[in-house]
Amino acid sequence: MIRRIQFALLVMVIVAVGAYDVYLSIKHQNTLFEMEENPIGRWLIALDGGDVALFMTLKMIGISLVVWALMAMFRYRRHLAMPVATVLATFQAWLFYYLTFA
Repeated sequence: MIRRIQFALLVMVIVAVGAYDVYLSIKHQNTLFEMEENPIGRWLIALDGGDVALFMTLKMIGISLVVWALMAMFRYRRHLAMPVATVLATFQAWLFYYLTFA
């Protein structure tokens, strides 16, 4: 039971920071192309004529796929799910710090 709660909290961190990233991207969409450090993100914005819709859609699909994969991993390879979720949540926590304070 404790492992399920820990896993759920890790997944919630991953999703919450992903949502925060999307929020900031939409909020600052007028300057996102200049601020975006991810070359794939810049390419997707340019591909969509300067709009962030394609980039945000693919970002949300990516987050959804990660969550789906984590859930499947927790069901079928539980011994791998916790370390993978921990690494991803740690990266997301760093991303939150970077987006908020850097």
